[in-house]
Amino acid sequence: MASQAFNTARGNLTSIQLLRAVAAMSVVFFHMETVPQLGIFGVDIFFVISGFVMAMVTAQDTSPGKFLLNRIIRIVPLYWILTTALAVVVLVEPTLLLSTTFNLVNFLKSLFFIPYFKESGLLQPFLFVGWTLNYEMLFYLCMTTGLLVSKRWHIQITVALLLMLYLIFGRFGTSPLLLEFFGNLKLFEFVIGIAAYFSCQSQWIRRASPGLLVAICIASLGGMSYLEVAHPDIDDLFRFGIPSFFLVVAAVQLEPLARTRGLRWIATAIGDSSYAIYLSHAYVIALMLRVLLKQGEWLKSHYVVAVLIAMAVSAIVGRLIYIGVDKPMHAYLKQLIRARGTSAGIA
Repeated sequence: MASQAFNTARGNLTSIQLLRAVAAMSVVFFHMETVPQLGIFGVDIFFVISGFVMAMVTAQDTSPGKFLLNRIIRIVPLYWILTTALAVVVLVEPTLLLSTTFNLVNFLKSLFFIPYFKESGLLQPFLFVGWTLNYEMLFYLCMTTGLLVSKRWHIQITVALLLMLYLIFGRFGTSPLLLEFFGNLKLFEFVIGIAAYFSCQSQWIRRASPGLLVAICIASLGGMSYLEVAHPDIDDLFRFGIPSFFLVVAAVQLEPLARTRGLRWIATAIGDSSYAIYLSHAYVIALMLRVLLKQGEWLKSHYVVAVLIAMAVSAIVGRLIYIGVDKPMHAYLKQLIRARGTSAGIA
C-alpha cells in the first residue's frame, strides 16, 4: 500500500509535506533561542527532502528547461518579494533592524543567489535565511546540467558535479568565500536525499512494519535533537544528514498513515506553507520578542507560553503569506507558462 502511494503520488506526498512542516517549525523553534537551543536540523531535513523530491521529479519525462523553469518559479518570486520588502524597511526605518544595513551590490547578489560575506562576516544574503537557497539553486543548476548532458545518467552526473565543485573550490581552492561556500558538507545532503528516493523503491524497506517505521522516525528526530545539543563538534552531514535519510525513507513508507485526517490537516496547514514560514519567521519572531520583552515580569513566569505564542504567530503569518501571495502567484505563473506551451505540472 505504501509503495503504491509512493509510485503514484508524482511528488505530492503527504508524508513529505508533514516532514516539511516538522522542518519549518524546528527552524522556527531554533530562532526562538531557547535554552537549550535546538531545531537547526530542520535545514538539513529540507535539503534531504529536496534531493528526494528532485530525484522523483526527474525520474519522470522532463526536459532540462522545464525542470529549471519550474524550480525558479517555485523558489524565486516569494524570495524576491520578501527580500525587497526587507530592503524597503531598512531604507525607510533602519532602526527596526539592528544588524541589517542596505548595500545595493549585496542586495543584487542576494536576488541572484550569489554568495557573499555580509557586514557581520557571515556568508549570508540580505534576507539571511536565504543562505540555504544559494545551495538549493546550486543543486538545481547541477541537476539541470545533468539533464542536459544525459537524461539517462543525469543523477550520476549531478552527484559528480557536486563532488567536483566540493573538491576544486571547497577543498583545494584559494578564495575564502569559495572555500566556505563549496566546502560545506551540506552539499551532500542533496545526495543523501537522492539516495533516500532510490531506497524507497527497495523491497527491504517496503516490508518494514508500521511500528518499526514510526520508531525510526521518532529515533531520527530524537537523535538529531540530542546530537545538536550534546555534540556540536560533529559535522551536520553526519549528525543531521544521515538521520534525515532514515527519517525521509521511513516517513514515505508511512504515506497511508500520513493521509489520515489529522495529519493531512497539518500537512496542508503548515507543510504547504513551510517555504513562506521559513522565509518570514525570523522577522516575525523579532517583532514578537519586542512586544513580549516589554512584558518583562509576565515573560519570566510564562516563558513556555511566550515561545508557543511566537511559534504560532510565525506559522499563522507564514500561512497568510502563502495563501495571499505565494500560492496565487505560483498558480498564475504556472498558468502563464502552460499557456505559452513551455511547461507542464510543477512538483
